[in-house]
Amino acid sequence: MKNSNNINDSALKRLIKDKEYYEKECKKIKEDLDLTTNDEYRMRFLKESLLENTKALTEVLKEIEFIEMGKKVRPDLDYDL
Repeated sequence: MKNSNNINDSALKRLIKDKEYYEKECKKIKEDLDLTTNDEYRMRFLKESLLENTKALTEVLKEIEFIEMGKKVRPDLDYDL
């Protein structure tokens, strides 16, 4: 099932890129939040953006864990999401 492993690897690469993107976004938002002090609307917007990006990052991490766990248990199956 070599084709299945290639699909799993490409899915994992995509998820890792997504993970890196959300980590960078969270870091940028946190930095912006630290710099924003007087604008309550901006702070609320940044907090909501941070929450959304954190949720997305959590989902990506769950998907990565699922694929990696599946590859250990049944390396012959396709775990592409």
